[in-house]
Amino acid sequence: MTWFATRNFPESLTWGILISALAAVALAVPVRRSTCGQWAFWFGVVQTIAWVFFWLLFSLVTPLPGAISENLFFGPVIEQTIALGNTSNSFYSINRGGFVPGPKDFTPLPEPDDTSDNAMLITQKLSKWATDNDVDFLVRRNHGALLLSLANMLTFQGNAADFEKRSADDLLHDPTFQELANKQLRASFASSLTGMNGGKKTLAFQTRYERTGLVQVIGVRSDPPSVTIRYKLVLGVATNAAAAGKITEN
Repeated sequence: MTWFATRNFPESLTWGILISALAAVALAVPVRRSTCGQWAFWFGVVQTIAWVFFWLLFSLVTPLPGAISENLFFGPVIEQTIALGNTSNSFYSINRGGFVPGPKDFTPLPEPDDTSDNAMLITQKLSKWATDNDVDFLVRRNHGALLLSLANMLTFQGNAADFEKRSADDLLHDPTFQELANKQLRASFASSLTGMNGGKKTLAFQTRYERTGLVQVIGVRSDPPSVTIRYKLVLGVATNAAAAGKITEN
């Protein structure tokens, strides 16, 4: 039962338990008339029955930590325009499904390549505020260019076509995503703008509340400075706590 419930359980050991139990039964059959033979026979039988019971329990009733449900799909596409700075539409929360009022003592995020102590303090302070207020998206600058920033998320880059064509199940099975979800290395602010050759920048993400989806930058305006995005979330039954990060039903 412990091995079945363990993340990334060693399959060779798990199946080895069943093989050992069946071997014990087979070896006990010729000496089943003796007391020790009877003990060995019934111990092997009980062990086999217990293995089958827990296999059914964790495979069918409670999905294995390494298994991802096939009953996954994307929810509706949501489009939002996120303004630079501290306006009524500058801080967007996926969890709340709307914008959040900014901090009263707001200080703009430093540029991504600024590694000064002051820049780190500003980033840490705004990151904590974003976490406390469920903020997921905001906008910053990088040498004049506008960047979409994702707060406290796991992210990896996809192709522009992924937003339309990639299935929710395929996204959850992606080896890169599973590796990131296992490590749970979340940047304070992961920033990106447009794709190569003018294509639309598309990212897969998982929020701090472990909601997973795709986001795509579809437009940038200079007046007022803002970035327009569209995103959609994976919906379905919670399954893979280890690799998929507890996908939750919306």
